[in-house]
Amino acid sequence: MQPVIQTITETFSFLANQTDLSPSPQINQYFTRLVTSALVPLPEAQVTTILAEVESQIGLARLRELCGTGETALEVHWAKQLANAPDMLATLHDFPYYQNYRHMVQAELALLRQHAPTAKSVLLVGSGPLPLTAYFLAAEHGMAVECLDINPQANQLAQAWLQRLPTPLPITFTSADVRNLTPMPQADVVWLCALVLGQSESEQERLLHTIEARLWPGQFIGIRSVKDLRCLLYPKVNCRCCTNLQFKGVFHPENEIVNSFVVLQKPPAEPRSAQ
Repeated sequence: MQPVIQTITETFSFLANQTDLSPSPQINQYFTRLVTSALVPLPEAQVTTILAEVESQIGLARLRELCGTGETALEVHWAKQLANAPDMLATLHDFPYYQNYRHMVQAELALLRQHAPTAKSVLLVGSGPLPLTAYFLAAEHGMAVECLDINPQANQLAQAWLQRLPTPLPITFTSADVRNLTPMPQADVVWLCALVLGQSESEQERLLHTIEARLWPGQFIGIRSVKDLRCLLYPKVNCRCCTNLQFKGVFHPENEIVNSFVVLQKPPAEPRSAQ
């Protein structure tokens, strides 16, 4: 356990002292060390001990916030690269987590289609400047995706490279706070990216309750969460607070994929009885 804790604390110390977390060989190396540490399979008791020790020495929220800042810097960097690359598709395949995203979306969609086999449209909340989830859902699985992000600049960056695809994809963009959407768009699935819900459990619950209340009867919601040491990178989401939603299933990765995926559904409206 101690080598893992030492790696995490040393990595955090280095990254927290950087003024810019944009990709560079050294920044990439340290974030890779952090992700690799979070993917180490350990017994539950050891995971609990490590998380408690990191909370004591660093603070899990501080570590996750740093990871979120690094992830945003990575996406902005690559979105700009793609928008200006002579061969955009070749550059897209060079993105270091390209296959990781592809496999993650495949696994998430496989779980979703067990319960919503005819789903064809997605509202992707917190899509960001590099919405590879939207790209794979549309390009490889024929889904229509509405990307929703609170940051207009993120949508502008995403559109700048996606519009360079040789074949247009059914991806649209909306700049808004999901809490202000009334009513919720009638997509088959509301898909929440990992950084959308915030760090604290109370913050997560407030946003989940807001979304839960605005879902259409029968509408599905997919939520990215984490378990085990992956909680170093993202906060675990307490989906049990959604008492008015039906739990359908969960996917927990056992490979290089970081995020778990939980599928819930708002109960369909009961058919009216014949008069």
